Amino acid sequence: MKIAVRGGHNEKVRGAEAVINKVKIDEVEVDREYYQLVIKYLRQLDHEVLDVTPKTTDTKSEDLAYGVSRANSWSADLFISCHVNSSNGKGYGCEALHHPNSSKGKVVASNVSKCISNLGFKLRNGNGAKADDRGLYELNRTKMAAIIIEPFFLDNANDVELYKKCGHDGLAKAIVEGITGQKIQANTIKANSSSPIASVMEEEIRILQRICKLKEDGFATEELVSRLPQLTGIEKRGCVTVMQRILIYKGFLSKNSDTGVIGPANKNAINKFKKALGIEESNILIDGDTWTKLLEY
Repeated sequence: MKIAVRGGHNEKVRGAEAVINKVKIDEVEVDREYYQLVIKYLRQLDHEVLDVTPKTTDTKSEDLAYGVSRANSWSADLFISCHVNSSNGKGYGCEALHHPNSSKGKVVASNVSKCISNLGFKLRNGNGAKADDRGLYELNRTKMAAIIIEPFFLDNANDVELYKKCGHDGLAKAIVEGITGQKIQANTIKANSSSPIASVMEEEIRILQRICKLKEDGFATEELVSRLPQLTGIEKRGCVTVMQRILIYKGFLSKNSDTGVIGPANKNAINKFKKALGIEESNILIDGDTWTKLLEY
């Protein structure tokens, strides 16, 4: 299937925003996190995908026209627009909008909403599918079936908490499974049960799974990596302590070096580890690629 995917709004044409527990939540930042993973998983399932998200536009009309025009020119089979909802703090739940005369759009909107609701979000409008009654540009100007996804309300504290639990990776997988009807298999990071550090690595992975509130089975997956924090050098305890122990097991760090914090010895060990694995140095000491290699054994 040929699927055009767009992240809603852009840096000049802002979407919704809210402050929950003194933390600002921005629609553009949230949908940019999950829409790119939607593309990743659609391609993983062998679908042809075109990213029709503009980098920036000066007006809302230009922003909307860009994605629709590219999808139409490409002759996509389906158009997906990724957003986040908001109201007055009282709205909650997930929904996907479709053109009132699009039977395919209605089916896809319902399936996507149901998969998102499996993450804990309340289904709106009964089954989550909402027929557009406002004449929305993307639903009226696309030549193919189209849906606009509103997975949760960013100004609702309960919805935001649910989003934190599932993460952008979990949300993206739910959306893709709703679109395609295909199950995304969790990719397990390389492990060797006969490795001399196998037992301690399994225990460290369980600790990270506990921190990330995942099933504690000792098998590291891409989902675990997606939930682990990127470490920049100011963090203490938690994941940092696990990272240090793994560097010790793998021979890159001496025992009792900068225990619980990222100090000079740890930074040196991290950079040695990255160099040995061919990972480029950056301002982020431990990113997703580095976590993946740390968890291999």
